[in-house]
Amino acid sequence: MATWRSYSMVKPPVDVEISSSSSEGGSSAPSSPVSDAGSFIIQPKDDLVKKELRDAIRHKRLAKGLDELPELDAKRPKTDELTPEEEEKRRLRRERNKMAAFRCRQRRKQHIVELEQITEQISNSNDDLEREIEDLKQQKQQLEDMLEIHSCKKQRNSDEPCEENKENNGDD
Repeated sequence: MATWRSYSMVKPPVDVEISSSSSEGGSSAPSSPVSDAGSFIIQPKDDLVKKELRDAIRHKRLAKGLDELPELDAKRPKTDELTPEEEEKRRLRRERNKMAAFRCRQRRKQHIVELEQITEQISNSNDDLEREIEDLKQQKQQLEDMLEIHSCKKQRNSDEPCEENKENNGDD
């Protein structure tokens, strides 16, 4: 038996054993990509790679004494096997999905715009509050300065009423 190695620039190489004879007595040995006449069988590259992988897996399972893998049918029919009714259903479903995806993207964009507006409003509000805090700090400092220069503070310790308060109390 010869070993044939598939080289591909995209996929890693796969070792596949090639039988020198065609299937003898129901042998499960992997088949060769070369026909009995010696010419290559023309297949799309992906199909060929899939077949090689399937054959390699089958060979390794048999070498380990395991049963062969059952043949699995594709779950979805291929597009070339669809009836005109099924093709129309598929086309309509794809169109509805395209529209739903478009609406979803639009809603997401609108939501982002709304969030940006809210962020801008909160940022402006924060700026206004910070300015108000600065104004209140200045006002507090002015009031403290006025209290500092006021004559009553100096007289508080002496328990004498402030002259301004004496005049106000005497007028009543």
